[in-house]
Amino acid sequence: MGEKSTIVISGHQSISYFSDVRNLCWFLEPEFANSVVRLHKLVGNAITEDHHIVVGTGSTQLFQAVLYALSPPNASEPMNVVSAAPFYSRLTCTTGGGGGGPRFPLTSTSIFFCTFLADLKPLK
Repeated sequence: MGEKSTIVISGHQSISYFSDVRNLCWFLEPEFANSVVRLHKLVGNAITEDHHIVVGTGSTQLFQAVLYALSPPNASEPMNVVSAAPFYSRLTCTTGGGGGGPRFPLTSTSIFFCTFLADLKPLK
């Protein structure tokens, strides 16, 4: 694939918090969105037409965004959600003198930027 799968977004493109004020997701870099769609079309592993890109800094933020988008706007009760428990690879960091302090697990989603495509049409 080589050059066809190469995506480069320069750091200077992210100077402002407002990358596209016309878009509901105003902080989503247009070039990043175009690259995600292009990559999925190239690989052929996702339908991108009539779908939205949901971005976040972790899985909790992404799940909340999708659930909010799929929730009926005038529901009288909370929406029920059923899902399998997520799997996270774990990293540990050590604090304290000499490396003998407590160990705190960190999930990879708290460190890496996560994206995925979701169909944000309301459920019928």
